[in-house]
Amino acid sequence: MQVGLDIGSTTIKIAVLDDAGKLLFAKYQRHYSQIAEKIQELLAELFKKFPLAQAATLAVSGSAGIGVAEDCGLQFVQEVFAEKVCAERLNPDTDVVVELGGEDAKLLFLGKHFDARMNDSCAGGTGAFIDQMATLLNVATEDMNSMAEQAQNVYTIASRCGVFAKSDIQPLLNQGAPKNDLAASIFEAVAKQAVTGWAKGRPIRGNVLYLGGPLTFMSCLRACFDKILNVQGVCPENSLYYVAMGTAFCAERVVDLRALPKKLAVSAANRSFDHLSPLFASEEEYKIFNARHAAECVATENIDEASEAYIGIDSGSTTIKIAVVSPSGALLKSFYQSKKHINNLYEDLKNDYSNEIQEIYRIAGRSKGSNWILEEGNSGLYSFEELKILERITGKPFHVENDFAKAIKKIKAGIGGGEISTSVRSNAMAMHAQYVPSITTVKYFDNESDLPV
Repeated sequence: MQVGLDIGSTTIKIAVLDDAGKLLFAKYQRHYSQIAEKIQELLAELFKKFPLAQAATLAVSGSAGIGVAEDCGLQFVQEVFAEKVCAERLNPDTDVVVELGGEDAKLLFLGKHFDARMNDSCAGGTGAFIDQMATLLNVATEDMNSMAEQAQNVYTIASRCGVFAKSDIQPLLNQGAPKNDLAASIFEAVAKQAVTGWAKGRPIRGNVLYLGGPLTFMSCLRACFDKILNVQGVCPENSLYYVAMGTAFCAERVVDLRALPKKLAVSAANRSFDHLSPLFASEEEYKIFNARHAAECVATENIDEASEAYIGIDSGSTTIKIAVVSPSGALLKSFYQSKKHINNLYEDLKNDYSNEIQEIYRIAGRSKGSNWILEEGNSGLYSFEELKILERITGKPFHVENDFAKAIKKIKAGIGGGEISTSVRSNAMAMHAQYVPSITTVKYFDNESDLPV
């Protein structure tokens, strides 16, 4: 019996072969960083299936497997080599292997001039990247493929980095782009990353073999690779286990399988990590820190005693902040919440947070007529979404003008009413950081004589 363990960054795979190389047992699951425990669970399943098993040739591979091999005295096989061995043995006509793992990706150019290309320090375009994008879309990773199947359009999205991709996707979400289209766009971005980033100019052609979890479970992702590479790639049977099977093929040391769970338990118990020193050396230092920061808080007043108030809304990409401020600048009421319903924020506020902002509704909209917002020095600071929220909450229309003189002319011409507000969102004020934009957003001027000159 030959056993191969492929312990990746996010998943663990086991492959058990007979002496002729036939696959007898295989299992794939996420380990959630509980590596020793998951190996013990897999061994328990192996013992249940093969109750007479006592020893086998066993080896370990994978980015998270080298530590297990060192701690338990097991043979370690480099994963690129293991994958190459398995592909050449089971699919001898393969020219290129494309594998997407949890946090790494590989391109193996087989044949006389073997070459291997991998991603470096960034996990962009890998399984972890797809997981992150699914979280951003607020859907299960398992649903991404079925969503992409129903896509009507594809958008350009960066896949080199999750941060850049988020910067592309979040505005599309806020503008109401269908999630099905975004799922398909994410898959296409991943495929483009493989061609432009990992291949580094070497053409991918001939017989292409698709391996790894994302390419196994997501047919739309394979279709994106086929389209971009202009090939008809193959996802073989047992594509999840090629590294584990290759590791089993390379295994040379006989291991006592029954003693291995105890070794794993001892290894997990003795594991230690380097860590930074505490931020505070004592409880007293922590109290001093809190006292110093507490002294810099914004002034507050009781909203029930307010006769006049100004409301500001900062609708960001993922959160909304509302502040109600007195004429003296004191904070009367504040509200901070993640957006639940990206495409209908007003309903989000009205239905889900109605108890939180009843007081805001009560005091908002004291001015008469329409409101003008003058954006100082930079047009476009207000999003269309923010203006609609202001209108719905105050019950009055808002107009935007970045030229003060033009705004005055429009007011005098009777366009939109006779009041003007100024936007000073860029001002830096000594207030709670998350409320700075919304606290300084809107100030009403009831009379033309009060307008700034």
